[in-house]
Amino acid sequence: MTYKTYITFSSWEERFIKTFKNDIEKNSFEKIIILDYKNGHNFEHKNKFIEEIKLEDNDKIRFIDLEINNDKNNWTTLNEKFNTNLIDDEVLINISTMPRNMIFYTLHFLDKLQYKYKTIYYTVKNHHANLTQSPLTPRLILQHSGEFETNKKILLVIALGYDDKRLYQLYHYFEPIKTIILSEKNHISEIEKEINFDFNEIEKEEYQIDSFSENNIFNLLEEKITPLQNKYNIILCSLGAKLSAVELYKYNKKYSKVALAYVPSKDYHLNYSDGVDLGTFLIR
Repeated sequence: MTYKTYITFSSWEERFIKTFKNDIEKNSFEKIIILDYKNGHNFEHKNKFIEEIKLEDNDKIRFIDLEINNDKNNWTTLNEKFNTNLIDDEVLINISTMPRNMIFYTLHFLDKLQYKYKTIYYTVKNHHANLTQSPLTPRLILQHSGEFETNKKILLVIALGYDDKRLYQLYHYFEPIKTIILSEKNHISEIEKEINFDFNEIEKEEYQIDSFSENNIFNLLEEKITPLQNKYNIILCSLGAKLSAVELYKYNKKYSKVALAYVPSKDYHLNYSDGVDLGTFLIR
């Protein structure tokens, strides 16, 4: 596919500016969209990259200003901005530094336009041990919040990452009767899943996944989760690789009664990640 529009998300991570420049250099986009939290994490460091981009004076670039932890306002903004004047069909979405809720909303509004799109994901060289601080209340994704029946208990399905704080926040907020943990086969999490896990009566299952293998998670969900849809209210949440969020979205798109959830954090460490491997990327 020849891409006409490029969408990325601003970040203080080195990965943002380096992948942005790499993608712009290697493609002839007609339109370039940068989604930008105006009140985002590590604001000063992120703005250095934004100013660097603005100095290039590229008239193809448009910024869409968003607010961190304000899904309602962001929904309204994206609903207004994602139109055929601003965005052309055949879109490449760089999800490398895009928050998971914004991945869901970006895909939602491109689907609404009935556009063809692909996502691109670049891996970092290093993730640090402490990624986030102060996880906030988990949130269901607007218009992807599933169907909840009062006579059914909650099944929580979590694509696991390195962040124990957000994992425990999910447990305590939703109080599921059962959890299914999806653990990365090639990126083993060191999280002790029993620590702070107060609900001893909860049934737990664990399966290995490979976010870097297309449809691996989707196919597992079809096998393990689809037969349980009539038994539980099911919530899906990605805490692992951003690619897992795309797989969960695909499943929710097919089965809208299953909910998507997101756990924001108040703070992200400045040294969240180191470097980026521009030669290692996945397009889906």
